Amino acid sequence: VTETYKDTKTETVTKAVTETYSDTLTQSVTKAVTETYSDTLTQAVTGDVKETFSGSQTTTITSTKTETAATGAVTYTSGDVNASGISLTGHTHTDTAGLGAGTTSSPN
Repeated sequence: VTETYKDTKTETVTKAVTETYSDTLTQSVTKAVTETYSDTLTQAVTGDVKETFSGSQTTTITSTKTETAATGAVTYTSGDVNASGISLTGHTHTDTAGLGAGTTSSPN
């Protein structure tokens, strides 16, 4: 299935929707895309998922985000990561006497 939209596409569905593809699905959109869900969105993928963005990606989550993976890697070429008010690139540790090699204090 190949879907190509060069302008606006609007879909309004008032009941459940199930889409099943037994082979490749390619979607190409040359203008903006907006998706709004008023209930749960569940996506199940049994193969790899690859996303490529040629511009910025902004994700806003108003509740909890949980990610679980067997292994993983995150790579940023610049910027910072913050968690619980602690900056990855800006935090420091106090050199505490008596701590062994490879042991560190809590971040300041």
